[in-house]
Amino acid sequence: KEGHLRVPHGWWYPELRGKAELGGAFISSDAVLCSDDDEFLDHEQGIPHFKGYPGRLVKVEKPLELEAS
Repeated sequence: KEGHLRVPHGWWYPELRGKAELGGAFISSDAVLCSDDDEFLDHEQGIPHFKGYPGRLVKVEKPLELEAS
């Protein structure tokens, strides 16, 4: 839907392998991109409601975690 974002399950950075980096899970996963404020929570499951989350895309620089790779 126009004006909405979709983040595929398991989106990660293969360059960041290993337990310490968790494949960049805390850089770009849907859990860190979307707010977990009460107004956005699915109270039955206790997770943010991601279906149709409105947003916009902007180009950003390479994450600092990837600079060494």
